[in-house]
Amino acid sequence: MKDIPRDILELVSQVQKLPHGPAEIELLDEAIRLADNYGRADLGFSLRKLMLSAAAFGGAPDKLLVAFSWCLSQCDEDPEQFPEVDILWEYKWVIGNLRNFPQISRDKVEELYVDMDHRLKKNGFSDRPVLKLRWRSAMHSGEMEKAAMIFNRWKIAPIDRINDPAVGDRNDVVEYECIRGNYEKALRIAAPILSGELVNEGAVPHTTLGMVVLPLFHLNQVKRAVNYHYWGIQLMNKNPQYLYQFGQHLEFLALTGNLERGLRILEAVFLHFLQSKAYFRKFQFALGALLLFRILREDNRQEIALKLPKSFPLHEKEGRYSTESIITWLEAELEEIANLFANHFQNRHAHQTIARQADLQKLRRDYPIHRK
Repeated sequence: MKDIPRDILELVSQVQKLPHGPAEIELLDEAIRLADNYGRADLGFSLRKLMLSAAAFGGAPDKLLVAFSWCLSQCDEDPEQFPEVDILWEYKWVIGNLRNFPQISRDKVEELYVDMDHRLKKNGFSDRPVLKLRWRSAMHSGEMEKAAMIFNRWKIAPIDRINDPAVGDRNDVVEYECIRGNYEKALRIAAPILSGELVNEGAVPHTTLGMVVLPLFHLNQVKRAVNYHYWGIQLMNKNPQYLYQFGQHLEFLALTGNLERGLRILEAVFLHFLQSKAYFRKFQFALGALLLFRILREDNRQEIALKLPKSFPLHEKEGRYSTESIITWLEAELEEIANLFANHFQNRHAHQTIARQADLQKLRRDYPIHRK
């Protein structure tokens, strides 16, 4: 790539100084727009490659899909200039994020699995990444028998350079065991991550810490969970990519009676929740928020002081909100998302997850947190 215009160089220079998040994505959007205006497909491809990473780890899966589609079409149209092997790694991010878009038909998702599998084999790689994606999709949709069968195939599939790092694989197995309710096993597998021995530059241990706080609560290891809670909140740093994990932390805070801390965290990321197009992440965040407000209602907190964005449909200028009104709104949001998942997966797993929240509420055991 030669003769890069100065305005694009300046934008890329700014991007390189930023963490993943909305600011980085906004600058890349502008750089891509300029490259397209210059008619520079080479620049457009390179900048969209940057966008793939920024969007995948900055909470914008919709932009990830758009940028990848453009890159893939260039690979197909001019494979000599744009070899498809250059985007096979990012293909995993795309399919992994499709769970955020239940409005995409299951048939279309299956087409992408088949296409990725074909491209991997054509370039000399194994089907291990596709098996992992299918396994994770099954476990997230409640199809646990299917997940178990695919998991067993994935474990023995050949490993090559398109495979995720070992720490990423371990992290996903931790989640699998948490979903299955094998909490002690999950924590044993997570131990090298939680000790800091295994880390990567992506989403580990950020996601791991969100996974383990509730299992530790159930195992009566709340003090340990509190430490992981603080570590996780610090690492996530309001990044919208972690709406799902923020929801897990809200559940933990609700069940331990740390309601004020839960409200402050909710305030800090609520705008991201409203703006997000990632339904899978929004669903878990709304679950955590719902549990928080139901426990506030249980404590007879009929009105709550909150700083919520003006874009919130129930926004109150004075910042005083009816607990019951917010509960009703969250229940409606969850029902709408659950209906989308039910239509996509042809099951009631999301609805059953909502129903289980009432049982979770009964497990409350207060454990006051005094650190800021």
